[in-house]
Amino acid sequence: MRTHYEKRATKRKLKAFQEYKLSNFAASASIVLAILFGLSGYDLFERTVSIPFLILAGIYLLFGILQLLVSAKIRSDIIQRNTIQATTRIFGFSLIIALLTGNIFVAIAALDIIKKEKSIEYMLSIYMALTNICIILISALNLFKPYVADLFLLGMGILLSVSVLHIVAMILIGLFVKNGDVSRILLPLAYLLILTAATGNVFSLLLGLMLLHKIRHGNKEVLVTWVDIVRRLFRNAMAALGLLFITILLSLSICSYFTFEYSLAVENNY
Repeated sequence: MRTHYEKRATKRKLKAFQEYKLSNFAASASIVLAILFGLSGYDLFERTVSIPFLILAGIYLLFGILQLLVSAKIRSDIIQRNTIQATTRIFGFSLIIALLTGNIFVAIAALDIIKKEKSIEYMLSIYMALTNICIILISALNLFKPYVADLFLLGMGILLSVSVLHIVAMILIGLFVKNGDVSRILLPLAYLLILTAATGNVFSLLLGLMLLHKIRHGNKEVLVTWVDIVRRLFRNAMAALGLLFITILLSLSICSYFTFEYSLAVENNY
């Protein structure tokens, strides 16, 4: 029988790994959303069932269960080996597709577990790319309306181009940012990321400025208040998720000028 000391030691071990905490949260959030979608799929008064909502509930429940299994494997690795095995991290690649269903919780947990050594730049690139993809998915809902904005195709084209750039940036940062040191090769990328912040993507702006800051100072540790604040923020997964939702709302409000026709929607009660 495990002693109280052993239980506390195990708890401290698990707490030291952000991947485990984020994985548990993603699994819980997915299951809760699955329940909510399931309840929304049944009209109590009309006694009718909405098939799309039930399908969505099933998909979210599936990803929630898969994420729970990943959490169990992470827990086993930490307790037995005090590290997360490479074979466990591979599971993250299969869970990235959750983003196609709008499940950003599982997608973030998947991208977080894939890479062992995660710099602040890599984390910013994850949230930057996810923000833009979420805007595209939300904006694409306008296709189900009888009429879309005149600038809809232009807006979606810009968003898709920016998304490709952000995904490429995430890959390049994974390759050229080692032990916190940023290669000068990423200097042009830093300026491009700052430009894409015009879509309201706060993470893109922070990442571009941080890359510029490190390159200009030769990767020397220079104390800058805003950089320290960003690092502290990303130590708390819930705080980072909060900033993600705020950024999505900000970006959506800016991009809606291209993808959403407000006056027509009000007149037709869309």
